[in-house]
Amino acid sequence: MRRLTLVTVVRDQGPRLVEWLAFHRAAGVRDVVVYDDESRDDTAAILAAHAPLGVVRVPWPEARGAAHLLTPQDHFLASRARLFPFAVFLDPDEFLMPLPGDDIERWLREVPPHAGVVQFAPRAFAPVAGAAATDLVLRRFAPALDGAGAERRPARGLYRHGAVTLIRDALLPEVIQGERLAADFSAFEDAIPAPSRGGKIRLARCDEAVAPAAGRPDPTAQDWIGPTLAEMRLFLADLRERAPREAARFRALSVDVPELDAPVETGELARWRRRHLHRRRLEAAGRSLRRMVIRRGPAPW
Repeated sequence: MRRLTLVTVVRDQGPRLVEWLAFHRAAGVRDVVVYDDESRDDTAAILAAHAPLGVVRVPWPEARGAAHLLTPQDHFLASRARLFPFAVFLDPDEFLMPLPGDDIERWLREVPPHAGVVQFAPRAFAPVAGAAATDLVLRRFAPALDGAGAERRPARGLYRHGAVTLIRDALLPEVIQGERLAADFSAFEDAIPAPSRGGKIRLARCDEAVAPAAGRPDPTAQDWIGPTLAEMRLFLADLRERAPREAARFRALSVDVPELDAPVETGELARWRRRHLHRRRLEAAGRSLRRMVIRRGPAPW
């Protein structure tokens, strides 16, 4: 399977992380590496609760001092990039959003073999007037335009393992192997790809510094609310059995999301655990077995 890891750097972003992680699980991401830059809120506890689901917390800047590297992106390239065929570096207010009904794993199968970097067509969001800060981010952000009529957005990309060896600028890494493509797999020409060339996936960024172009939430983002809520609800149901006190703390971070109190059927939770927990354990056991048979070194993950 062509697997992807998300890499992000956070500081005191705890309240957003539960939804951000749930959304990307719903979108097809199985592995996340989070560089925690001395957070003083619930970030460490939230990441620890997600560890069985493939979320790895790297304390930062301690890791930087030990490795003598300048950026979390460089640290990832040096220490973990070999574990995954693809990586995307995001901020915790950015969502890698496939089209409704699609997922990231299916999109990865379409990435051309000659691509070293695939640049996403980002789209900015701004807060909907009157939205509660403890409601879902997806529900309270609408499309945003700046004064010139162009969307304010950063450039991000999907990086193939081995294509990039150094990231001096997190937005403009040096590609040493393969081509730089737009998200629709056409040749990349502009500094920021146009949204019309977004293909089947785009980058949605929640930019609270700009005013919404309209008071209505973005319809594409709304289509992801249901899957995200389901992931959050099932995660909390599983956590209530593992750590009831932590589950109550995390539920309080989304006090304005009443859907999280809906009951979870036993069969639904069992299927969720097979997909996110048991499958991972079986894969780890398979790697151990292959290592024993072919007598290689210890599995990296």
